[in-house]
Amino acid sequence: MEAEAAKYIGAGIACLGMGGAGIGLGTIFGNYLSGACATRRLPTASSAV
Repeated sequence: MEAEAAKYIGAGIACLGMGGAGIGLGTIFGNYLSGACATRRLPTASSAV
């Protein structure tokens, strides 16, 4: 395998890892916003948390 091909394979694998981190952060932020909107609609829910 040539060195140039190994560089491209490594870059592709790194991009997959970055995509996984982005999905995880998006899930966390989405759940945060979902909880913030739920307490806005139902103010009694904030005392339970």
